[in-house]
Amino acid sequence: GEVFNGTVKKIHDLIERVGQTVGEVERQAGQVENVSAQSNQAVAGQRSQIEQVATAMNQMSAT
Repeated sequence: GEVFNGTVKKIHDLIERVGQTVGEVERQAGQVENVSAQSNQAVAGQRSQIEQVATAMNQMSAT
């Protein structure tokens, strides 16, 4: 009985650790998603600024 109980406890502890690891992976994935969204917004802002500069340069060279 003691050996069986010890084995059950080890399995229980392992399952707990797996659950904690899954939770941590989910949190990290959420952070990566946030950073990716922020990067996409920054790139879109830079693209808009570059397009504005290009438009201004074209207008200046046309006059």
